[in-house]
Amino acid sequence: MSAPDFWGNQEKAQEVVTELKGVKSVLKPLDELIRGSDDLGAMIEMAEEDEEFSRPKCPAMWAALEKSLDDLETKVPF
Repeated sequence: MSAPDFWGNQEKAQEVVTELKGVKSVLKPLDELIRGSDDLGAMIEMAEEDEEFSRPKCPAMWAALEKSLDDLETKVPF
């Protein structure tokens, strides 16, 4: 998009921008899922050390990740 002639063809430029928005709409939630799974992994490790502190939170975190994954699967066009 920073190419000097990118906006010279408005129709093609709009297609690229639309495609970029679509990719970002998948990548951002995917990144959040990855971070969430890392957080859940850390929470599970803490639960192994101190069940009272972390264990009750794990099922809720798992459910949230599962819902996020389901939502993401509906966005991905393949």
